[in-house]
Amino acid sequence: MQKQTKKIVLIGESQTGKSSYVKLLLTGQYQIEYIPTMGVEVYPIVYECLTFNVWDTSGVEKFGGLRDGYYIQANSFLVFADTEKNTNKWLREIFYGGLTDPNIPLVLIWPKSDLQEVPAWLKELADKRNFSLVSISTKNETNLYTPLAFLSKML
Repeated sequence: MQKQTKKIVLIGESQTGKSSYVKLLLTGQYQIEYIPTMGVEVYPIVYECLTFNVWDTSGVEKFGGLRDGYYIQANSFLVFADTEKNTNKWLREIFYGGLTDPNIPLVLIWPKSDLQEVPAWLKELADKRNFSLVSISTKNETNLYTPLAFLSKML
């Protein structure tokens, strides 16, 4: 069976763990030092019968200049949530800009499972919009492959 390739875009505020997540999947090493992503970095991650080209976008506004162009032809999104306001901003950016199909698979990521439970507002958002929701921790290596498992079933 030939492997399919799918484009996943990671979005969210700066320091929500997007790059740490990808680098942990690739290397098995937790990244302690914070290094902001400049624009976008693309990494291939193989999971089951899929190769995900993971687009790790910058959450820093001054480095995200072409970010909306990164969303074009995305097969799915992982949205790293931190606050309700910021999460809704990212959802507006990807869906209301007309750059993506509104039915595209999306997984909300709560990246702080080692610090606190998933907040009620995020659970409500996931239920209301019919998004998958996964609580992960790169620090504790918890549920790291669950978002990919969801996407492999949806794609």
